[in-house]
Amino acid sequence: MKKIILMSALAIVSSQAQSTVVNLYDLNFESTVQPYGINFGSPTIEAAGLDGNSLVFNANTSTYEQIELGMGYGFNQYNISFDVLTNGLVGSDYNFALNVDTPQVQNLNLHGSVGLSTFNPGESAPADGGIFGSFVDNQRMRVDINVDIANSLWTVDVDNGAFYSGPFYASGSDITSLRFGLSPWIGGAVLDPNVSVALDNVVVTASVVPVPAAVWLFVSGLLGLLGFSSRKRL
Repeated sequence: MKKIILMSALAIVSSQAQSTVVNLYDLNFESTVQPYGINFGSPTIEAAGLDGNSLVFNANTSTYEQIELGMGYGFNQYNISFDVLTNGLVGSDYNFALNVDTPQVQNLNLHGSVGLSTFNPGESAPADGGIFGSFVDNQRMRVDINVDIANSLWTVDVDNGAFYSGPFYASGSDITSLRFGLSPWIGGAVLDPNVSVALDNVVVTASVVPVPAAVWLFVSGLLGLLGFSSRKRL
């Protein structure tokens, strides 16, 4: 009987601890109504070589174009995926970045000069300069990012074979916003009509393992009764 009760308790915890995926954003830019804000410039929705329409950041009308997705949902693990296609970015004075605000900022960069790189204020001068791969223009890339705030880690997996895993320094307990933007990486950069970046299929999810306090109290009570019963028989 004791074994049956213990197994039942473990089964309850297991059923309650199944990971749940919460969908936060799924952007394909086929609609003109999108749940993002434009911080700078005027990125445009147009056909740009990905799936149907994409959001295109151009360096021909403004040196700084950026959108923002509001976050702050209270989870401690997020997954961020998107497709990106660059044109004229390699070798240019421009950088396309995903800024992850906690609100302290950490970046994933498609840098016109050095390639794929990351930056965080806790590692301002890493030995490798934060560089973990390269990319080429006019080649579609799928980027998958996992941010594990609870364990202070993040990984970046690019389908061209580039992979990064390293510390994630959050100044808070959550991601407050995500910002995608095209901007110069060097002072004095001028407009460049040859540089553009298309963004598409942006998917943001959160993973949570909910174990309600009531469940733990119930299981603890069962285990306590088992212990009491054992002592009583001695």
